[in-house]
Amino acid sequence: MAIKRWKEEYSVGIELFDNQHKKMFGFLNDLNNALAEDEEKKVLAAILLGLIAYAKDHFKDEEINLKKYNYPEYDEHKKEHEDLTKEVLKFVEEFKSGNLDITMDVIYFLISWIVDHIEGSDKKYTQFLKGKKITGKADIQKANAEQPKGKAEQPSTNTSQPSVKTAQPQIKPDQLTGKEDQIKV
Repeated sequence: MAIKRWKEEYSVGIELFDNQHKKMFGFLNDLNNALAEDEEKKVLAAILLGLIAYAKDHFKDEEINLKKYNYPEYDEHKKEHEDLTKEVLKFVEEFKSGNLDITMDVIYFLISWIVDHIEGSDKKYTQFLKGKKITGKADIQKANAEQPKGKAEQPSTNTSQPSVKTAQPQIKPDQLTGKEDQIKV
């Protein structure tokens, strides 16, 4: 059962970012479903870490494009991404140390974290980026893969809106038993 559904009012008018935001809602719903089904702690942690890793990739895509077009509030937007990530990583540390259970309060915090960021900071760049070519991690990886060996990396010349494959990061439950520096988030 979905705890929070994507609404068109959350749209920032940029297909890549909207698709990434929708995927984050999917993580939240997966986390809620796993909690409702009394899944093991490792499963809950894997979903939470997947959400964080995916959000960091999304933040990077936003930041690359905002910087590329000299968005006037770039520094503030990037700082907000960093602050949000640090705050959620504190949850992960508390959870891994056994001092925090994933409860509905944590899920509601994560919902607020995502929705408030979209409706606040992300909506501010909508007009600024309108009509500009927006690229994402998938586009950059594709361009690099197509690059002949020995040539410098160049941006993709594809002018169409990128399609997004939003696969869940592969974080296995057994990765959660080690130290934080062993988990790449």
